[in-house]
Amino acid sequence: MMVFISNIIQDMFKQYQTCQPTSEQYKEYHSTLLQKLNGIEKNRTSKNTIEGSSILLFLLNNGFGGNYEMKDSGSYISASTDTKKVKRFFNFVGKMGLYHYLYNTAKVTFQNKDYKTILKKYSGHSDTYTTMDPPYFQTNKMSIEEFDKKMEHLNQTLATQTIGTQEYKTTHKEILSLTCGCSFNYGNFGDDFPHEQLLKDLKLIKGELTYFNYRHPLIEKYSKKYGLTIQYLERKTSNSKNTSGTPIQMKEETFMTRRRVKTAQCSQNSTHISNNVNYINPNSMVQKVS
Repeated sequence: MMVFISNIIQDMFKQYQTCQPTSEQYKEYHSTLLQKLNGIEKNRTSKNTIEGSSILLFLLNNGFGGNYEMKDSGSYISASTDTKKVKRFFNFVGKMGLYHYLYNTAKVTFQNKDYKTILKKYSGHSDTYTTMDPPYFQTNKMSIEEFDKKMEHLNQTLATQTIGTQEYKTTHKEILSLTCGCSFNYGNFGDDFPHEQLLKDLKLIKGELTYFNYRHPLIEKYSKKYGLTIQYLERKTSNSKNTSGTPIQMKEETFMTRRRVKTAQCSQNSTHISNNVNYINPNSMVQKVS
């Protein structure tokens, strides 16, 4: 008999679907589910494996930014600090039902391979659509010229220094600071993620594409090289308040496509800034690809 995870999730959480817990209730429930998941991980059986997978999906969707760690006690997903996410805690039940319908109605194939293998096999055709949401850069608003000049100077300096010395380590750290990922990257995809190589490999994509990241001169450099379009979206990293009540800063994200994306602005939060760069609140816009 085939058992669907969406059915398990419906059975487990449907009674709470209209519930809007307080932040304390949410944290307590999150902790209870995490402990239950850890217990299942330590004593897996054919009966509880699907239940454990269902709980894991639920926690990942509702946790802090999808962050996941494996600790001695088992899986660890920190509770979200996003007040709106707390209120929508059980919306995941309906979302899983929708995914179940989509993935079992359309012919969908999932593959877990190196991105370059996928690009070479599928994205070399003009009738494909490829979307990339890689680990994010540390925000860098230098111009292409400033960035290239700085990197050239640092690399020349590094070449004159002895490997292992303090001055070598300092220069190497400065180079990393210009090219590394942001503090919220996950697992092994941190400072060592090949950001520039991924941008170079965009040349393998012949169809439509979208690419998301924080602002960085390397993105602008390769968008010009491959004739891609960039728009900058100003958005909040989460929501206007978190559970501690402190405001959350705005972040500027890069949205890169092969074709110009038209935006219909429908909020007073959407503003135009100089230099013909369109800054948009993505929570209040409608997009249409021309």
